[in-house]
Amino acid sequence: MRTTKKFVTIFLTALIVVLCAAVFVACDPKDDHEHVWQEVENTATCTEAGEIVSKCEVCGDEKREPSEALGHDWDMENIQTLTPATCEKEGAGKASCKRCTEKKDVVLEKVPHDIKKPVLDKIKPATCTTPGSREGVCDMCKKYVVVEVPALGHDFSGVSVLESEASCEGKGIRKIVCKRKSCDGNENGKPAVQIIESPALGHDWQARAVVDKDPTFDEAGKRSVHCNRCEKTKDDEVLPRLVSGQKATYRWRIARFNGEALNIGLSGVKIAVKDENGNPVNGDDGLPVVSNSSNFNQNDATMTVDLLPANYTVEVTGLPAGYTAESSYTIAPGNVYKDLLIHSSLLPASQATDKTSYNLGSVMHDYTFNDVYGRTTTLSRLLEKKDIVLLNFFFVSCGACQSEMPGLVSAYNIYKDKMAVVMMDCVDYDTNEKIISDFLKPFDVPMDWYAVQDMTPKGGNPKDYNNICEKFNATSAPQNMIIDKEGVVVYCEKGSTSEMVFRDTFKKYTSAPYVKTESTEPEAPKQETKAVKVDLDIPRKDDRKEEI
Repeated sequence: MRTTKKFVTIFLTALIVVLCAAVFVACDPKDDHEHVWQEVENTATCTEAGEIVSKCEVCGDEKREPSEALGHDWDMENIQTLTPATCEKEGAGKASCKRCTEKKDVVLEKVPHDIKKPVLDKIKPATCTTPGSREGVCDMCKKYVVVEVPALGHDFSGVSVLESEASCEGKGIRKIVCKRKSCDGNENGKPAVQIIESPALGHDWQARAVVDKDPTFDEAGKRSVHCNRCEKTKDDEVLPRLVSGQKATYRWRIARFNGEALNIGLSGVKIAVKDENGNPVNGDDGLPVVSNSSNFNQNDATMTVDLLPANYTVEVTGLPAGYTAESSYTIAPGNVYKDLLIHSSLLPASQATDKTSYNLGSVMHDYTFNDVYGRTTTLSRLLEKKDIVLLNFFFVSCGACQSEMPGLVSAYNIYKDKMAVVMMDCVDYDTNEKIISDFLKPFDVPMDWYAVQDMTPKGGNPKDYNNICEKFNATSAPQNMIIDKEGVVVYCEKGSTSEMVFRDTFKKYTSAPYVKTESTEPEAPKQETKAVKVDLDIPRKDDRKEEI
């Protein structure tokens, strides 16, 4: 009995082993795969045929294929000179094969004449497009010869200059002038110019139509979709004349004079609608039409009301500090958007507190800036002459602050007639005029920039100070903040900014609709010959006393 059980156990164990082996063989990936051949040997030589031996990287199989003779691989960079070439006679040499010991004869080309002391009044310099020449006795053949000097070709490695910005429908153009003083590549004898074109931007259409002309009881109105970059419009729609007794839906939006929605501090805003006699207008429920923030879409700041076409007075209260609203509006029939225009002005500096901070849409206080060169100005004084003021927050040991400076200076030089710059040192509690001057000097910073460093020590610890940048909610450097003509923070970005971003941003906030009066885009500085870097010293206090 025991023998039988032992036999059965051995039999079952053997059966399991056989089955496992069968499964392993069946699952072996080598039995069913695509060969991946790798050449391991080629027995062909330069002159005799052979065979190529390849091995499969998966299964290890080998295959052999015939190979033609490889041919010689001549080393033409390391030629053995037998007879040197001269300016009158070719030379001779030997070139070796890189694979075998075979060599072949090589003819060495003649070398140019070597005129070490040319006749000075016979020298004709080469230009970008025209060959030159030199005359004199060749030190090699002792003959009087004339040697041609090849044309140099244009050197367009200089700085490109903006000729015209790309527009919605027009290409942008930048020019690079040849750096060679001898360049005669232009038809009028001036240096050649390389033109670099950038594609047209395409229109940037607004999300919705705006009313261009309000309808009256006598004339129809008009609304259309505007491009944010140019004056083009699309989807023009005629708004019918006002009809007495016709009630319709009107969507109002709180917006600035330039059509930009006001998306901050709307929690306390309230709107009341009155007729032309000052009486409250009642809604369908018989109650006066009064809207508070609960009726607004925070992203678009819109309010929807149903009114008959008429002249209404709209009272807006609870706006953020510094803002006021226009009041009289004519309401047109139809599903019409109407902007409740908001204006602003700088707040008195005396109203700022230690807890004052600024974000996008905030109205700025009229701060006084005392810079390290002994000059004093105010924000209102700067905005009297300029459309925007840029606050650049930095510190002297900041690598990112340094990297953005060349682009900032270049972009500023295009829009300098429309903007002012105030540099705000945010970290260095012990900086002085010389340290900041040394920081700004390599970047050719314009003389009309202000450099402000207001770190008033607290107590006895010189590193415990009042940081002026904290007033502007500048928590890192570099950081750039733009204040527009009405004192509103319209731009605030942290981190290093590129030249093109500076240019696009300055263009946006110094052009319509951000400025009320139409103005032509400033031209980039013209460049007639070549780019010249001007090394301007930052003036000391005595040179910069005059207030700007």
